[in-house]
Order: sequence, then structure tokens, then C-alpha cells
Amino acid sequence: MTEEEKKKIGRPLRSDKPMKVVGFKLSEEEIRDLEEFAKKQKKTKSALLREIVLDHIYK
Repeated sequence: MTEEEKKKIGRPLRSDKPMKVVGFKLSEEEIRDLEEFAKKQKKTKSALLREIVLDHIYK
């Protein structure tokens, strides 16, 4: 599949590497705070959490 075809399907792939889903629990209050923070940053909750986790790993 070409890059052009990938763009037509939807969002671009992050990489060609296999990916796994990581999950964890938050309280309802923590989720509300996360939603508000994500809205202020104009990012999705997933994108924000991914960015935060990777920042901590690669510091």
C-alpha cells in the first residue's frame, strides 16, 4: 500500500512497527481533570497520555 493510499483510508500510521494497547485505571475525578486538560491542550486524551508516557520513558 502506498503512502497516498494510507492517507485516503484515514489517519496515517504512527510507524511500521507493531503496536500494543496499554491500559490503566483512573478515578472519575482524574478522568474529568484529564478531559479538561486535553481540551485546553487541543489534543485527544489518547494523544496526550501517549505524549506524557513517552516523555517520561525517554527523559
